[in-house]
Formats: sequence, C-alpha cells, structure tokens
Amino acid sequence: MSGEKLPYMPLFVFDLLTDEFYQRLTYPQRGLYLDLLMLQWINGSVPSNARAVLEQLRVSEERDRLGLPDVEAVLAKFNVVDEGRAQNPRLLAIRKELEAKQSKRIKAGRIGGHQTQSNARAVLKHCSSIQNQNQNQNHKKKEVAPTPSASDLPESLRGAHSAIVEWLEYKHEKRQTYRPKGMAALIARFESWGPDRTTAAISYSMAMNYTGAYENDKKENQHGRETGERLGKIEAQPGKYDGIGIVVGDTPRHEVDEKQAADLAEG
Repeated sequence: MSGEKLPYMPLFVFDLLTDEFYQRLTYPQRGLYLDLLMLQWINGSVPSNARAVLEQLRVSEERDRLGLPDVEAVLAKFNVVDEGRAQNPRLLAIRKELEAKQSKRIKAGRIGGHQTQSNARAVLKHCSSIQNQNQNQNHKKKEVAPTPSASDLPESLRGAHSAIVEWLEYKHEKRQTYRPKGMAALIARFESWGPDRTTAAISYSMAMNYTGAYENDKKENQHGRETGERLGKIEAQPGKYDGIGIVVGDTPRHEVDEKQAADLAEG
C-alpha cells in the first residue's frame, strides 16, 4: 500500500478519545499509538515485533520513557497479517473505502474529460464548418471581375483599353466594383459606342463624378455654357423677322421706317 494517492489520514477524534483502549494508555503510549497509525497509513503495515518498532521510530527508552512492554501494549490493537508485519483493521478498512471512492472519482473525471474533449472537438468542427460556409458564401458574394486586358476586349474596342482601365480605377476609388455579369454588360455597352465615344463618355462621366458611364448629350453655346435641345424652341435667323408686329403709335413699324426714309430723301 502506498500513501502517494492519499497523503492525508482521517482522524475520528470523538471515536478515538472515547475508545476504552485509548483511554487506558499512558500519554507516551498514546503518542506511540498515533505514530504507528500514521506509519501504517504510509507503508500499509507496521512491524509486529516490539523492538523493530522502537528501532524504526527511533524511540529511546531512557529519553522517551518507552520500553518493550509499552510497545507490546500498543501493538495489541494491531493484527499480525504476515511474518513480521501487523495492521490496524479499522484503519485498513477506512483506507480501502477512501481509495475506492477516489478511484471512482478519477474514473468519472476521465470519462467526463473525454466527453468534454469530444464535445469540444465536435463544437470546433461545427464552428469550422460554418466558418468555411460563410467564407465560401462571402467569396461568392464578393466575386469581382478582373480588369480586362486589351486582348480580352472586342477588337473594335481595343483602342479604348486605357480609358476603360482608368474607369475601373475610378470606380475602385469610389469603392465600387463590377461583377462578371456587370462587367460583360459594361463591355457590351462600350462596344456599341465604339472606342472614341467610349473614351469621351468615360472622361465626361469622371469629370461629372457620375457613378455610371454616360455620354455627354449636351452642347456648348458660344459663351461656353451647356445647353440642351428643348421642344418648341425656334431658332430664328438674324434680321429675318425684324420689325414684324411692332407698332409706333397707331402706325406699324415698317410704315414708320418707310416714312422716315421718304422724309430723309426729300430733305
């Protein structure tokens, strides 16, 4: 028996102090009795020979006032179990009971530990699976079309490649991107415009800080201002309608002009 698993020894003080055997012992004998109980707890047994007890406990008959008769009186509470060895039966029973309880707790702890580890691994695996699914979904959601090279563009649109790259960089600055379908639709639109119109539309849209690419459908007048065509607007030729509908007093304007001309001729 080893004391490594159970370094403590329970002491039922009430039972000890009320025990008739213990009460009959002298005080030196009581100390010897307690030493033998602790020695059995550590080694599992004690020497059954009185002199061997004195030698193992290093007891001095003169100093400790303990002799062989005292040791033999104390050993009466121990049963000889083997040649040269003895045990206290009640302490042995207590020891076995505690060792059984401790072994049961250790076994339950191991089972619980394995179960906890198994559950932890299952939870970790589940979380990892969810994380992978989310990453895959995010990857699909955030799939961005790459910037096309000149060879990726239709041959008729390759002249506007640098402008298209500049447009995609402009969109990136605005934290906007094209997905594959959007990029295909954009290229198709640019292709319908041709390289020159595409380049002009991109330059105009960036200058106007537009989100999308649009052509400039406005014209500049002679003062540099943008004007748009309006329904119902008439562009009159200079001088074509001068004098029409203008009346001075009771006389139409054109009659006044003729009269003034005649007066000047006569004068």
